[in-house]
Amino acid sequence: MAVLTGGTSFDVVPLFRGKVDVYKWRGKIVARRWPSPPRYPPTPGTILTRTNMQTAMHFYTAQLDVYDVMFARTLPPAHRDWMDIVRRATMLQATAGVLEQPPMPVAIDVHILAGPPRIEAVCYIWPTPAWNDATVHIQVIPYSQTPPGFRYVPRPIVRTRENPFKEDWALDISPFKDPTSAVWDPIAYTLTITALTDLQNISITAWPGSNPAPTPADANQYPLSPAYDSSLFPTIPEAAWPPPPGAKLADYIHWLDPYR
Repeated sequence: MAVLTGGTSFDVVPLFRGKVDVYKWRGKIVARRWPSPPRYPPTPGTILTRTNMQTAMHFYTAQLDVYDVMFARTLPPAHRDWMDIVRRATMLQATAGVLEQPPMPVAIDVHILAGPPRIEAVCYIWPTPAWNDATVHIQVIPYSQTPPGFRYVPRPIVRTRENPFKEDWALDISPFKDPTSAVWDPIAYTLTITALTDLQNISITAWPGSNPAPTPADANQYPLSPAYDSSLFPTIPEAAWPPPPGAKLADYIHWLDPYR
């Protein structure tokens, strides 16, 4: 890949087509050799990587607006964007075979319970795509008023060429805690989460839960879903619940417009 300078214009790109691939990368115009078919059949490792990439991209494109908008609000590490998080997470999870459909709430009703400091969150889950609560693990971060962003910690990458180490990042999983309970009602399409806390809100995430020790191990270090911050959601769905046959998601997510 080469960075093009000297007043290069995209008007001349059609002249390069089929020989040089010209595109924008981080605000710069760059060029590389036009992709060509390989000379030899792909190796089993190459086929597996391609399959995992296809699985990860299919997973992402199947997600609904709530997923996209909430992930775009997630605080990324320096010099990254939210899609970097999605790509890394879904590729690792697809490789490990733990990529699962997370729940998609359209409303979250939180109230304080009597007795020890506890809160209960009733999440109204959109029925499609369907998710399996047996293979997804729910975790929460209690908070007061401001929804917490994802935090990151340094992670060096060992290199055999160039520099021996390259600075990288990893999600800080220490703030995420197991709830006291997470009960799924497949008839009412509600997920009721209870957590021990004296704070009035919780941020809810879905994590791989079918395999506690996947390979690569990093697959369990990233959530399947963005953070669903209870203070951002309405307390009840905006249309009839459970959704009747033929119900449209658009009728349930008008509240999402200010966050797009």
